[in-house]
Parts: sequence; structure tokens; C-alpha cells
Amino acid sequence: MKRPVFAQICDRVTHDAGTTWSIALHGIWFAGWMGLNTFGARRFDQAVPKLLLAIQDDPSFPAPYRFLAACYAYLDRFDDARETIARLRAMTTVVMPDSSHFRSAEHRELLLSGLRLAAGCGGRNTGDMDNRR
Repeated sequence: MKRPVFAQICDRVTHDAGTTWSIALHGIWFAGWMGLNTFGARRFDQAVPKLLLAIQDDPSFPAPYRFLAACYAYLDRFDDARETIARLRAMTTVVMPDSSHFRSAEHRELLLSGLRLAAGCGGRNTGDMDNRR
């Protein structure tokens, strides 16, 4: 049985040598999508290179910076996390986004806790992080 086209495209995103490719098809931004998917699966070390590619593709889009900062925090790379938060704050005052669109409360809290860790506010605090520069 032939695999669905989407599955074939996802297979091509990661080259057999381990190099992630950014593939755009019908306006879908695969490096970012794969990074977010990998983040949601708690494979933070694998999400980092995908999110870095997404940032390289569009450095003005803030979403991958948020997920990257959270990944770095979960990997105990706090200097990288704080640097990523600083880059995010240079482009927007909204570090902690409205995450009500997440279907899964677990994924929403995973991102928000990671951002709190990255900003040095502690990951278990459920309050909003200060978005001032």
C-alpha cells in the first residue's frame, strides 16, 4: 500500500544523514511545523535544529523563538534560553502569547512553563510572565 503524500513529505524533511531540510509546499512551513511537533513530543534536543531552521527561513516571525527558548530551558541551556528571549523581546513585547488556541492543556502548559523557565521566572508558576522589555 502506498503511503500518503503527507507522510512521504515528512519522511523527506529529515535527510538520512540527519540534516533537516526546510521544505515549503502549498504554503506549509515544514521546518517550523516539524519543530513544533517535536517540541510537543518532548524531544527538545531534536526540536532545536528544526526551530533554528525555521528562524533562518523567517527571522521576523516570533513563534519559533518562543518554542526554541522553551526547548533550551528544558535542556538546561539557560544562557541560550535567555539569549533567545532577548532576541524575541527585540522584535515584540509579547513574550508569553495567548495560548488559548492550543487544543491540549498539556501542550499549552509545556510551552508556557518552558518560557517561564527561559525568562528566569520558574517553570511551576502559573501566573503570567511580565512582558515588558
